[in-house]
Amino acid sequence: MELRAGDVFINSRSGSIPSHLWFILSDPGEDPEHVLIVNATSAFQGRDVDSSCILKPGDHPFIRHESYIFYDGARQTAARKLKEGFETEILRFQESASDQLLLRVRTGLMQSPHAEERHKALLRTQGLVP
Repeated sequence: MELRAGDVFINSRSGSIPSHLWFILSDPGEDPEHVLIVNATSAFQGRDVDSSCILKPGDHPFIRHESYIFYDGARQTAARKLKEGFETEILRFQESASDQLLLRVRTGLMQSPHAEERHKALLRTQGLVP
């Protein structure tokens, strides 16, 4: 199994907690020990929403209502851990992000006041953002 930037997945065993859509932003082939993932979450009124990347229905088949990328919850994980999740069916692939959507999510990360500098640095090191 080969993981790629732009792959999208959900946690299929989230129980009563809604599954979030997760995006792989970095290149797992370039650095398999540091794979940057970030999720989309629903934009509810009254919630402090990071407007760096807002998603609307049509941006991805999984998105059914306005959502935003939760850069504060971005994580770096090892590709092997993600692969284990897919092999045990805890994680399930969804339709990959289009090139345009992947660019929007990466650009939002670079602009977000909530994104950690180490996440931005990983994308810069891989030449995926200016």
